Amino acid sequence: QEVKATNKVFVSYILYLDDLENPFLADYTDSSYVFTSLTNGSHQAGVQKVYTTDTSEMISIDFDVVLEYTVTFTVTDGANPLEGATVSINSEDFTTDASGVVTIDLTDGDYPYTISLSGYEDSVGSVTVAGSPVDVPIALNMLEYTVIFTVTDGTNPLEGATISIDSEDLTTDVSGIATIELANGTYPYTVTLDGYEPFSDEVIVAGSDVNVDVVAPPSTYTVSIAVQNSTLVAIEGASVELSDGTDTWTETTNASGIAVFSDVANGSYEAIASATGYENDTILITVEGADVDETITLSDIGISNVSGNFKLYPNP
Repeated sequence: QEVKATNKVFVSYILYLDDLENPFLADYTDSSYVFTSLTNGSHQAGVQKVYTTDTSEMISIDFDVVLEYTVTFTVTDGANPLEGATVSINSEDFTTDASGVVTIDLTDGDYPYTISLSGYEDSVGSVTVAGSPVDVPIALNMLEYTVIFTVTDGTNPLEGATISIDSEDLTTDVSGIATIELANGTYPYTVTLDGYEPFSDEVIVAGSDVNVDVVAPPSTYTVSIAVQNSTLVAIEGASVELSDGTDTWTETTNASGIAVFSDVANGSYEAIASATGYENDTILITVEGADVDETITLSDIGISNVSGNFKLYPNP
């Protein structure tokens, strides 16, 4: 009796993708296969074994493909990277590294984001992922606060004063006020105005508006008053009073007969000189943006100025 062989021999695989009626790949002999370039979404794959005598039943699976692409945020202040900024996107928070960079893998879609960092304005936007990686450069603007300068002479506002700060020159208005918007930091400034001494200081901005009151010191000058007699000889030890009608200052002449008054502001003054044996004399002095040199000539006290009882004797 003849015995027929029933063993069947494996020949290859038939692969199917998204169409189980038409093969995706036939005569495939490896034990595994990687599908590439799949689109996002649902897919179906199938496989059959091919033998020398017949073909097996198909085995199929359903699977979803979710492709992600890298979104790279680079956060700077416009020039330098900002470390520690928070990037909020897709219900997650990420923190920038020393290079100001954060990366996140996302599928196709639109994603609102917010980037925040202390001392800077928040940046709000949206990034679209559409089948490829995305770079998102972000320049944060520093928060700025109002610095209000008020310049006076101690009583009255000073209009037209120049305030030099942060490479800008501000000018005070009729109320003596000038303003500038500045980020957190320390800022040196100088206030100048004709008739007043330059005034320098610094203002610190630390998360809030700042008011800066400046009392401008008036410019001062030296008034030198020479006291002499009628023969133009200097009088040492003479007393000289200088008065603006409210305050009076007194100095004594030196060996050269000069009384020196320092730190005299612009204005009109009365100077009175007196010395033993001489009649007092008064002059008016005006200080107008410069040192002043004046001379007072005192007259000897004459006989007509002497009162009392006298006895006259003949000269034999």
